[in-house]
Amino acid sequence: MRGSERIGAIELLNKEDRVGFAHDDAELVELLGHPLAVALRNVSMFENSERLTVTDDLTKLYNYRYLMQYLDAEVKRCLRYKKKVSLLFIDIDGFKRINDRFGHVVGSQALSEMGQVFRKILRETDIVGRYGGDEFVIVLPETPLNGAMVIAERIRQKVENYEFVAQNITIRLTVSLGVANCPKHTLTAEGLIKKADAAMYRAKELSKNTIRVAV
Repeated sequence: MRGSERIGAIELLNKEDRVGFAHDDAELVELLGHPLAVALRNVSMFENSERLTVTDDLTKLYNYRYLMQYLDAEVKRCLRYKKKVSLLFIDIDGFKRINDRFGHVVGSQALSEMGQVFRKILRETDIVGRYGGDEFVIVLPETPLNGAMVIAERIRQKVENYEFVAQNITIRLTVSLGVANCPKHTLTAEGLIKKADAAMYRAKELSKNTIRVAV
């Protein structure tokens, strides 16, 4: 126990032919239990600390730092084992007007909910993170370009039809997406980001609420 918080449990088995435990047994368990509780607490604190270093405070998605580390490792694995990895670069269309019209609290809640929308569509092996502001990146391991396009279209449709509710205000949003693939478009993590980002900007310039593939 830590204050009123339960951090673990110990199961005791009495193999002797008597009911219950002797007073000495209880003292021994208490003596052994304290350092065990301290160890469990330290593990919990370490795990929380590790989680905070790789997640975005607002959306609880992976942060930029972790995204780039993971993407770099995934691209290297892709090249080494002749696999494919795709990346989606996503930007919310006209998000500034949400902040201007309803305030940053509503905008922040919409951003957080957007992350949950992505998570519901993606596979367990996919990685989604907040790149910055209202931009998100999704890494799709072992996914060819056509597979990435299918996932991108699912996301576009889901967001378009989704009602975001923040502070009792219902908001409709759309996203523009850029798709890039390794090794088809580039052979580096940085190149994958740049290619998908450029494709996303072309989507916004053309019509928004659409998908474009890297060139």
